[in-house]
Amino acid sequence: MTYVTLFGGSLIFQVWINYKNKSTKGFSTDYALTGFVGFFFLVFNQTIGKIDPSTDAGRVNIMDLNFALQAFFCSSCAYTQTLIYPSHKSLKSTKIIVGILLTVFLLGAVLETQFNIPFKSYSFISLIDLAAFIKAGSSLVKYLFQVRENWINKSTQGVSRAAFWSDLFGTIFCFLQL
Repeated sequence: MTYVTLFGGSLIFQVWINYKNKSTKGFSTDYALTGFVGFFFLVFNQTIGKIDPSTDAGRVNIMDLNFALQAFFCSSCAYTQTLIYPSHKSLKSTKIIVGILLTVFLLGAVLETQFNIPFKSYSFISLIDLAAFIKAGSSLVKYLFQVRENWINKSTQGVSRAAFWSDLFGTIFCFLQL
């Protein structure tokens, strides 16, 4: 429950700052896009695990699914704000990589659901594992985009400090739980 509150709070704080400023300048558009895509895959993974615990997603607690849905909603709001409010453009490379990942996943999903060809039969992982890896990768990479944005601007203005502190404490509680 604690990590859901802390991680979810971090996302809400950033959405609020963007709304209050009527701008996302200083908040990395690449961070927002990467987070949005990552949480999309987290919702997919957690939903499958909640529906069928025998899949590669494993047994998923309702709080995990609740967090995934909350995070997806807030990250979609934050990314939408980068499209509505004044913001710095996303890197072309980020858009290309996101497009490739979504295309590979969509093609794999179509082959698996429509033609009954399991993703694992022609790759080394299942479609559910691919979603989990994409989510984990997005979590590792997205902060680098915000660091880059802060470096370029020589400022953290536009970024919710409460969001990053809340995120840090959520991470600490996750490690303590392990």
